[in-house]
Amino acid sequence: MLSTADGETSCPENSAVVAEYCAFLVLEKRTLVMESLFPGYADTISRLLANNPKSDVDFEFLLDENFVLGDDASLAIIMKNNAKEERDVRYAFEDLRIRQTRKFSSVLSLNDYLSRSGDTFTFTIMVRATVQQTEQVFVESRDMVASAPNITIHVLEPLMVGKSSEIEFNFSNPLPVTLTGCKFIIEGPGVVETVDVPCKKIPPRAYAKARHTVKPYREGTQRVIIARFSCDQLKDIHGAVGVAVGN
Repeated sequence: MLSTADGETSCPENSAVVAEYCAFLVLEKRTLVMESLFPGYADTISRLLANNPKSDVDFEFLLDENFVLGDDASLAIIMKNNAKEERDVRYAFEDLRIRQTRKFSSVLSLNDYLSRSGDTFTFTIMVRATVQQTEQVFVESRDMVASAPNITIHVLEPLMVGKSSEIEFNFSNPLPVTLTGCKFIIEGPGVVETVDVPCKKIPPRAYAKARHTVKPYREGTQRVIIARFSCDQLKDIHGAVGVAVGN
């Protein structure tokens, strides 16, 4: 059975090893996830795993760790039967034969997680599998954070104390939706005080570009310009560049 926070997908009825995953949930909802997988038994999961008498099926949970915001992520559950008997398997295959290894793969699509993740894109993915004949239980969870594109910063003119110079900021929208309420928040000790630079709506998969004129007030070879991008759909997008300010 494949489940999400909102419901279940269809699966074959003539089956016996149940594989479930509950995805797209922020970390603070982990307790609710566990309760949904084991209704009424969330507090006893550790004891069930510790007292499992017949672990003759090996399980391995694989998750795409290079998960970039805006892309689909892939996951897989590998099941290997170490027993001298067949083990029934529920889901995409009928049974798990002697010494046989089977793999179940799935995809966490952008359309699925986009509407459920809020603006942090931090998730807990949990997998449960149960062998019918032995009641062996496999439970594993992974925390994942979708990496977002960074802001790129270009200094268009040499920076000099008391002289105006232009700096350009760029950000690529990784989502298939239009970003609204967009702005760059810029700061840099000795270069520029904190300032908000608004920009237009960013269409899906398009680039945002903004320019800002700065007038450095302190020289130095190790100054830093920091930029953050904020909009209604995304938070905490950062970028930084080291600069030198001449006298």
